[in-house]
Amino acid sequence: MNALLVQSETDRAMIHLGLGYLATSLESRGDKVKILDIGIQGESEKKISKFIELFSPDVVGITVQTHNYSKALMIAGLVKRLNPKCPVIMGGPHPSVLTEDTLSEPTVDIVVRGEGDITIVELMDCLEHGGGLDSVRGISFKKNDVIIHTEDRPFIKDINTIPFPAWHLFDMDGYLAKIKGCKVAPVLSSRGCPYKCIFCYRGPAAGKIFRPRVPENVINEIEQLKNRYGIGDILFVDDTFTLNQKRAEKICDLLIEKKLGISWRCQTRADCLNIDLLRKMKLSNCIDISMGVESGNRQILAATQKQKKNTNYNKELNINGFLQNQESNESIEDKSYKEIVKKAFNMAAEVGISTSATFIIGLPGDTKESVQETIDFAKELNPNHAIFYAAMPYPGTELAQTIKERGGKLPENWDDYRLMSSDIASSKMLADFNISELSEKELSYFLKTAQMEFQMGRLSAGGETLAIGIRNIFQIIKLSYIRAKSPRDFSRFILRVIYNATLFAWRRLLRQ
Repeated sequence: MNALLVQSETDRAMIHLGLGYLATSLESRGDKVKILDIGIQGESEKKISKFIELFSPDVVGITVQTHNYSKALMIAGLVKRLNPKCPVIMGGPHPSVLTEDTLSEPTVDIVVRGEGDITIVELMDCLEHGGGLDSVRGISFKKNDVIIHTEDRPFIKDINTIPFPAWHLFDMDGYLAKIKGCKVAPVLSSRGCPYKCIFCYRGPAAGKIFRPRVPENVINEIEQLKNRYGIGDILFVDDTFTLNQKRAEKICDLLIEKKLGISWRCQTRADCLNIDLLRKMKLSNCIDISMGVESGNRQILAATQKQKKNTNYNKELNINGFLQNQESNESIEDKSYKEIVKKAFNMAAEVGISTSATFIIGLPGDTKESVQETIDFAKELNPNHAIFYAAMPYPGTELAQTIKERGGKLPENWDDYRLMSSDIASSKMLADFNISELSEKELSYFLKTAQMEFQMGRLSAGGETLAIGIRNIFQIIKLSYIRAKSPRDFSRFILRVIYNATLFAWRRLLRQ
């Protein structure tokens, strides 16, 4: 059968690993597979329709996150217009949570809930040979206008048994993410995350049980990427790469031993690092570590929620360096929390690894004072890169449920569910909702100016911090140019930034 897998995200920077794994499963079944990434092949209806017509798929699978759900429905509509009998399958975080809403759309036939590696093979067998869909675990479908949910499929325990993604199906030269001239490829060395951050939308699709690949398996994939596709930089897209620190050390040891000459980056938590591991990461050519700090205000992170135990945002950091019991009432003093984070960033700087820090603005309880504390903490940490996201109550998260219970307003337009405070091509700087204690005007102001204040703090610091700040600003401008859909969009974006920066500087002068 001809199977078309579609990435409905327009971000052209990175390969979608989920589709790569699904493609491998389908090819092992003997299917002819193509991957349509509308960020690469084009997002116009004309280009998408032409791609579909030329391939003539028997089945179309679309991966969906909330913010690209509208585009996914557009693609599903095009498929049905060209071939009304072609089954349209949707998977990913959004349909895994809002399954019945997704299936209420006339252009969607089946939803794959959770991991699809095994499910997609069984599903294709049924579609090809006429078997009953009721026997396939982990799916939902329509039968005589009734939505049927089969039993959940357990997550794959041993992910070392999963073949590598079908890299040959991607336009490896078409993706724009490059580091120092080297092509970047994502690698997933583990699945699942044991933490319970209530703003995280990945849980339903990946699970809460940490399932790591053995280091040798990971290195084999990296060797393949280098030798076959000329990849020079690896981005580990695990939620917490160093959760098992001994495993992370072993991966570093093998990278050093193999002398692959690969640079790499990862994301992790401040309490999952130690100085010996960081030194080994540096020796194995780790060039950047991203850590989620979220807020500089301990009360925002630890405030009680729904009169439950002290687990709000569940972003607890364990002083002893071990995983903390998420159900514990044990609290951590603000000073201790900040010291743990500061120590992690200082250790990384000591060994010479660049750091990136992410923060969330507009969390429930956030005030002008707490947001300013977050920005000040970002300047104190002095990471090489800082990213300020908007708090976003994605469907299926505890945050969204809490907002509903409090009678709060959630975004009604799926396109507004984006983490960044602005899009290059959008004049909107803020989604039409607010879950903090800030006014709409105050929240919008902070989302517009947090990055500016962070960078201006660097520019006034002098020395190496000034140099890092200048490089960082040029990187942001370069990335914005790459992500812009046209020179006109980029020009408008730069004008908005200049306007907001001028307004920000003028207000600061008035306050002084």
